[in-house]
Amino acid sequence: MTAKPGLELELEDVLFLDDEEDDDELYYFYDNEENYWRLREQRGDMPIIKHSNLVDYLKQVLVWLYRLENYHVNREVNFYQTANPKEKPLYPDIFVIKSTKPFPEERGYQLGIDGPAPQLVIEIISAKTRKIDIGAKPGHKPQRYAQWGVLEYFAYDPAKRRGRSNIPRLYGWQMVDGNFVAIEAQPNGWMWSEQLDSWLVPDEAFLRLYDRELNMRQKKEEYEEQEKLASYLREEVERREKEASYLREEAERREKLASFQRELKAQQESENALKRAEAERAEKEAALQQAEAERAEKEAALQREAELNQELKLMAEKLRQLESNQ
Repeated sequence: MTAKPGLELELEDVLFLDDEEDDDELYYFYDNEENYWRLREQRGDMPIIKHSNLVDYLKQVLVWLYRLENYHVNREVNFYQTANPKEKPLYPDIFVIKSTKPFPEERGYQLGIDGPAPQLVIEIISAKTRKIDIGAKPGHKPQRYAQWGVLEYFAYDPAKRRGRSNIPRLYGWQMVDGNFVAIEAQPNGWMWSEQLDSWLVPDEAFLRLYDRELNMRQKKEEYEEQEKLASYLREEVERREKEASYLREEAERREKLASFQRELKAQQESENALKRAEAERAEKEAALQQAEAERAEKEAALQREAELNQELKLMAEKLRQLESNQ
């Protein structure tokens, strides 16, 4: 294989064909990984780490979002409109193709041959690509994606704001009656995506997706971690409910025990009161009996005294009679 002279300077004229083999299949220079990254380095659009992290994050979120549909969600694949090997491809930062047709793995993606145009494309803006990403001049991405038939295109700027807070971070276009129309952002900067059925929400270095109920869409790992947390919280709630139920039952048991003890104490107090009353009654009766005994004893003493006095009188009478008889 040989490359056309002047490769480093005239990138649009690149042609790299296999001259040694009789093969009708076109080979795109851009689709060789080593050449792909060399060309990007020469163009000065090597991905910044934070941009790459954002693209990877969005890809993971969208892959998990479409896990059941098994749609194609990918990043930085060379797209072509024609079979012309001189065509300069576009490589969207991230795209969604709502199709389950096998995706080409060994070469770029030719529209209409390998499948339909992406329904959605997201580009991450950098200082060097800003005009291309959001410009309206011929050859700029909004126009080219519109030509492809892309239904929605968003561009997001994750750069740190330095006195440019009035400049939007998020830009969007959607196909309306065959025309690419700019999407009007909400006052808070949010944009609605019909294709993703989601809100696109600027978040500094990240672009978040939220559903209609304003729940943030997540990566698989975040979802599983949240499910683990939710499972733990459910188990913790169940444990605490069981603990609360046990405490309620224990409180009821203790209340019943305390009520029984109060009733027993009241019964004992009532019995003690009866015993005290019985003792007082017995004591009074004993006192009456003692008083009666004392009265009877006095009466007996008086009776004996009266009888003794009578006997004394009789004896004195007899004595007088005796004395008078003498």
